[in-house]
Amino acid sequence: MMKSLRAVICSIILVSTSSLTAIAANNGPVEAGQRIALVDVAKVFKAHTRFNASLEQMKKDAEMFQTMMRTEQNKLAAEAELLKQSNPNDPDFKAKETEISKKLAELQVTQSQKGRDISEKEARLYFDTYVEVTQQIANYADRNGIGLVLRFNSAPIDAADRKSVIEGVNREIVFQVGRDITDQVIATINGTQIGSAPRINR
Repeated sequence: MMKSLRAVICSIILVSTSSLTAIAANNGPVEAGQRIALVDVAKVFKAHTRFNASLEQMKKDAEMFQTMMRTEQNKLAAEAELLKQSNPNDPDFKAKETEISKKLAELQVTQSQKGRDISEKEARLYFDTYVEVTQQIANYADRNGIGLVLRFNSAPIDAADRKSVIEGVNREIVFQVGRDITDQVIATINGTQIGSAPRINR
């Protein structure tokens, strides 16, 4: 369940650059020859230490829960198997059978509720992180006099991967020099230091 949600959200994060994020600087009107920068949002997410730590903790919690569920299910399965060896005409047989069925149903409800809870928390984590990332990009752009920031994909194209090739061919940003501020944004988010910002010409 977590994996399917993550795939959906990641597909949103990696959406084509046809949906461009424009961030206007707060220090004056937008000029016709405004400075433009590029950010690889997917790369920022991959390098975001707090985001990935939270995601890893969610994964561990989910795995612990699934282990607990399997233990309880195996326990009930063993009880059901033992019950098969009992006399169906025994007065306690029906009561025990009903009890096992009830516990199995309760486990299914608990598992379903937990799955929804995990999915909601994961979606919220992605949302909150995306808001943080866009805010940091806006702050960085404002500090450095950048009037427009566009999303792009800096990952190399894998010639042996058909999907990678198709995505690469469809990229709207096909060439750039000195406009990628991804590493600077990552450094700001992770609280690390990095060299000066790239020189961005108008």
